[in-house]
Amino acid sequence: MYIPNLRNYHDKVFPYGPSSNGYNPVIRLTDRTTQPDPSQHIYQEEKISKCEGLSYRAREWLLLSSNSNARVAIALAEPVLYLPGATSSEIQSEHSAVLRGSLCIQIYKPVKLKKIQLSFKGKSRTEWPEGIPPKLFDTYEENSIMNHCWVFFHSEQKVDENSHGAVWYKVLPHYADTAHYPRSMECFYPGEYVYNFELPISCTYPESIQTDMGRVYYFLETLVDRSSTFSGKSTGRIPIELIRSPCSTSVATSEPILVSKSWEDRLHYEVQVGEKCVVMGQVVPVNFKFTLLGEVKFHKLRLFLMERRYYYCRQRSVRRKEKTRQLLLYERSAPKNQCLLSDWKQVRPDVYELSDQVRIPGCHDMAANIVHFDTTYPNIKITHTVRTVLRFSCENSPELMGSAKYLEIYIDSPVRLLSCRCSDGSTMLPAYCPIIPSSEVNFCSIDNRIIAGMNRDLALDSDIIGNSPPSFDSWTAVPYQAPPPKYDDIFQSGSSHDENHDDN
Repeated sequence: MYIPNLRNYHDKVFPYGPSSNGYNPVIRLTDRTTQPDPSQHIYQEEKISKCEGLSYRAREWLLLSSNSNARVAIALAEPVLYLPGATSSEIQSEHSAVLRGSLCIQIYKPVKLKKIQLSFKGKSRTEWPEGIPPKLFDTYEENSIMNHCWVFFHSEQKVDENSHGAVWYKVLPHYADTAHYPRSMECFYPGEYVYNFELPISCTYPESIQTDMGRVYYFLETLVDRSSTFSGKSTGRIPIELIRSPCSTSVATSEPILVSKSWEDRLHYEVQVGEKCVVMGQVVPVNFKFTLLGEVKFHKLRLFLMERRYYYCRQRSVRRKEKTRQLLLYERSAPKNQCLLSDWKQVRPDVYELSDQVRIPGCHDMAANIVHFDTTYPNIKITHTVRTVLRFSCENSPELMGSAKYLEIYIDSPVRLLSCRCSDGSTMLPAYCPIIPSSEVNFCSIDNRIIAGMNRDLALDSDIIGNSPPSFDSWTAVPYQAPPPKYDDIFQSGSSHDENHDDN
């Protein structure tokens, strides 16, 4: 295939013909034989039952393990943790995310426990079906990213015999009499025992990744060990999602992708696509503007999302590159022997414009292993570019050789694809509206906007809420009050108090 000398970085001009090869197959999201189910969300694969009937109030109790003696439940303050920043400079300037929550041990009958432990672990795994070179024996590589452990109770540690180290506990009234039920270090009487945990997570850790050939996953694992030799250990596990979000101080991420170029003094084109950071499932605007400087006839306009996946192992000494995926997002074709620009808006003579919207693939496409958001993990690299393909014909063009009748201009622009959890409703402060139930945090950004609109309607409906704020006319004048004290007076009085305290 003939490739001419390129004049700039963005555009690439190739002759197009029916016999041209070397192109990866195009994935048409609308022409697939089987469409992914929109209800199948990538984050809803693991179902965890709720735990009801606990006295200690929390956001939501999730059941981890249960037996005849006790059950273990956990409540997370935030179901999803966001790690801002994509580059090394952005990550260093951002604050750490905080994993926090509560662990509840509900005892049904008196039991002796040896240890209560909670672990937060992160692991990565890459699959190599053909074997890892050079020996080709291992078919996968698994690495530990982090491992943190909280030991809330241990029989060898001295703690209060009533609370057993819990920040909050409640013993059934029947067992409150210490004369009939003497307290000991190991014996837990029926009731509830709550332990709080908190852990800052640096933004340098990779986000959660789920692909067919590799993944990064985090989870909390509980361990309740009984003192008896023949009694088994009670364990439970809950996954934790770490999502990479855009940097809060970065302005470049909100800038649109704008390409303005000229070709052979015959055509000037301007292409503007959404933003440099787009969320999966989002609808982004696209604008095209063409200025015909010569005899050029347009036939087809296409917009692709190019995805490239790279996998590494053995300290990045072994690499595998998957076939580049081309997802067709937008296509406009002209009828045979006609020009595509005939239906466009003509601003000035030989100047045509078109504005439209393009939907980015959502998380149900991610669940079907069609597309994945960008990653920062060194062993699993996924990047995206938006490719605009312009097909046209031009007489007396030096690029036309052989049987080729058309020319194609390729415009590649890098773009960062974010998880569907990075919608405005998840990364920004919430509005003054009813709280969305935790079971609805798994929706895409499009569904989040629908839910947010529903909540805004409920918040504005005073008949439903019943506590809408009064109008400005209903406010009464506030009587005059003395002004607050000056800061210097408070500071001086505080300093004198500290000095007197030190003298004592």
